Amino acid sequence: MFLSHIIKPLPPPSLLSRCLATPSPPSPHIAVVGAGPAGYYATQHIAKALPTSTIDMYERLPVPYGLVRYGVAPDHPEVKNCITTFSKTALSKNVNFIGNTALGREVSLDRLMSNYHAVLLTYGTEEDRLLGLEGEQLNNVLPARDLVSLYNGLPGYEEMTVNLDTDTVMIVGVGNVALDVARMILTPVDQLRQTDVTESWLEQLVRSRVERVVLVGRRGPLQVSFTIKELRELVKLEGTRPVFCKEDYDGVRDQVAKLDRPRKRLTELLVKTALDTPDQKSQERWSQARKEWELKLFRSPLRFLAGSDGVSVNSAVLGLNRSDGKGGVEPVGREETLECGLVLRSVGYKSVRADPGLVFDEERGV
Repeated sequence: MFLSHIIKPLPPPSLLSRCLATPSPPSPHIAVVGAGPAGYYATQHIAKALPTSTIDMYERLPVPYGLVRYGVAPDHPEVKNCITTFSKTALSKNVNFIGNTALGREVSLDRLMSNYHAVLLTYGTEEDRLLGLEGEQLNNVLPARDLVSLYNGLPGYEEMTVNLDTDTVMIVGVGNVALDVARMILTPVDQLRQTDVTESWLEQLVRSRVERVVLVGRRGPLQVSFTIKELRELVKLEGTRPVFCKEDYDGVRDQVAKLDRPRKRLTELLVKTALDTPDQKSQERWSQARKEWELKLFRSPLRFLAGSDGVSVNSAVLGLNRSDGKGGVEPVGREETLECGLVLRSVGYKSVRADPGLVFDEERGV
């Protein structure tokens, strides 16, 4: 009943107008599926290029803005400034927002195609990539995305609890999401209260026993995916100290001059933090820190092991790697065990076939 009032069939041109005159083209009616950043940027450009068009934005959540609202770390409010621009687009007379309407659930692709001149799919990825490892199904082995959804207040995650009754958390992955999650676990609660983080996450942090967060990456410092901003924030984070393995940086300083500027600046900070003697202020701050974060590179998780209860993760076995000289790695045949009561997987996402009518590669998830 709801959709029948929203999706109206295009009126057929009358026989008389076709025979006696050249009809004026109908105003374009366009459907945009997904009301996140991609959807709003696309809608903004369509509305400008086709001012007589009508644009209906379909979103599976009850509210718009997607990743900007629910994916950006609460202590990065400047990244959310684009919402101001999106709001102006949303208030345009020819733009309509239709929430709680998911493709393949409340509305089909066939129905959209039959009722619009064009359909633009701008929704994001919905599933996390799995590692495919033994023990990945254990309790407290979670996608980092769940934690992001919890501290950002994504609908459906209000009651979620995370095991912070452990001294060590391992994060698999070395991208910006991994560093954001590490920072949100280690940042003092009083600082986070000044952000728009959820009360649920603050309550869990108050009871947290976590003193160490270990970020694990299978390749070396020249291949990390995080940016200098996220690294700098962790290096300077109050009450924490960085722990780096000096051997991971053998010969890296010699390659810095060959890198492009963004990678060069990032690598310089990595090398400085790992190898150089810190200034007196940093030494004093790090010596007094109660918590630490460690960057373990050239490690690949091999399996997760349960504790005494047989169902919850207690440790992870890591395989040591070395550079193959081509940007990849090869195993060296040695293993090490890292005790941890929580494992967060941050190795990317994949799309799902939202509607049977979509051409989709199940293997690649695109």
